[in-house]
Amino acid sequence: MERKGARRTGALVLAGALCGSLTLGPGCDTHTGPSESQGVTVYEDPDFRGSSRTFDGNAFDLRDIRGPCFGFFDSSEGSWDDCISSVRVPSGWQVTLYEDDRYEGRSVTLTSHVRDLEDLRGPCGDDWDDCVSSIQVRAP
Repeated sequence: MERKGARRTGALVLAGALCGSLTLGPGCDTHTGPSESQGVTVYEDPDFRGSSRTFDGNAFDLRDIRGPCFGFFDSSEGSWDDCISSVRVPSGWQVTLYEDDRYEGRSVTLTSHVRDLEDLRGPCGDDWDDCVSSIQVRAP
């Protein structure tokens, strides 16, 4: 399974830099779910930057969720699989991040914001950066 940085391409880095200054298009979907106050928001980059998506429920397999990262088996559309670098968790909410799809592999439960998943000890290069393949979200 590809891990840690293997999913990003130079074109995506350029597209991500342009998304902040241009009208949002399909490659720049920043909030494709509920508002941040209504769920847990994941970000492509550390410090809550880059593309983002807010979840108010579980995601069994992040390969099925359209996102900014491309892997070896991805078609022309990217996904959120192995693509999360920071997480905002509203007060009272919690999210469990899983290394593998189907809520399998190592996991970690968060109850507050994490600015950089590289700072959180985990299974991919000793951290959780670009290492999440499924998530479970619990509302207050």
